[in-house]
Amino acid sequence: MSKLNRDVLYLIFQELHDKKFCKHLNFKQIVRILDICIPFKEHKKIKNEIIGLFINENTKFTHLYIPIQFEFQIHLIPGAQHCFSELEFLSCNTDDVLAGLTEICKSIKILELTIGQFNNKSEIVRLIEIPKKLSHICLTLYHESQCKILENSMMKRANAIKHFKITNSSKLSSFVNLISTFVNLRILELDVLASLIENTSGSLIEIKIYYYGYNIDNENNKRIIQAIYQNCPNLKYLKLLIRNSNIVELEQLLINSRSSPTSRHPMLLQLMSFTFNCIDLMDLIETYKREGIIKKCGISRIIADEYSEYQIREDFEDFEWIQNKVFWQTQQT
Repeated sequence: MSKLNRDVLYLIFQELHDKKFCKHLNFKQIVRILDICIPFKEHKKIKNEIIGLFINENTKFTHLYIPIQFEFQIHLIPGAQHCFSELEFLSCNTDDVLAGLTEICKSIKILELTIGQFNNKSEIVRLIEIPKKLSHICLTLYHESQCKILENSMMKRANAIKHFKITNSSKLSSFVNLISTFVNLRILELDVLASLIENTSGSLIEIKIYYYGYNIDNENNKRIIQAIYQNCPNLKYLKLLIRNSNIVELEQLLINSRSSPTSRHPMLLQLMSFTFNCIDLMDLIETYKREGIIKKCGISRIIADEYSEYQIREDFEDFEWIQNKVFWQTQQT
């Protein structure tokens, strides 16, 4: 069975390799498939063969995904320079290939990095500083010592950064000063921190605020909403939690949108609510939809299970506003 699995996988990957329209090379998924289907003792040999299928002088990729503990030095494979010469997106979770990638990934625009305590700091810095077109950065950090080094590197690119995302709420405070230097920032993705929003230049058009644990109290929730409507006059897209007691703050946000420069383009909302009786919230949404302030609104309810742990039930995909959206629509009676 293992030989059959190997042969079938090889044929599938060979077929994909022959398709010129294949522009995304996702080693995260490839390695996952191989780990499931191939006996452990054959892993390295088969992985080398499969990787060699994709990286050559006849292929060019725009997106590259590299998993954790990926020990293959892909930059040394013949044809790698050509293969990644037009790379626009890089997602990397490992140190093992950074040294080579910094030399051949000079065209990337979007960078996703997972950074641990022992990552090679100099290569991370170079990966941020070298690409001239880099404008989107997503960071997952696991150690405080990395923050200052990254902050210094990103400050050098402050004018170019338009989209900044950090997934660890405990590290957000380390970047408050950095955010204020991003004069062209358009999209800010955070867990929670109103002070970061307050330190932006007012140019944000999209905000996504994630809540892990859903234990944000009413006062913090209020402060976040206030920070948005006081500092984000150009807002078009918004995802946030709304507490029952702060519906009035949401209304103030919508009132401010009436006179904003983007009022010609109705706002798109994703709201998460603890409310089971959403009548007040629904009425508010309907009122501002009729006024043309809101175009569409997706609402999710956050519920507590029998162990008092909160879970979110979404009726929309995460902020994919244009395609494949299922929006909650209120019905007029």
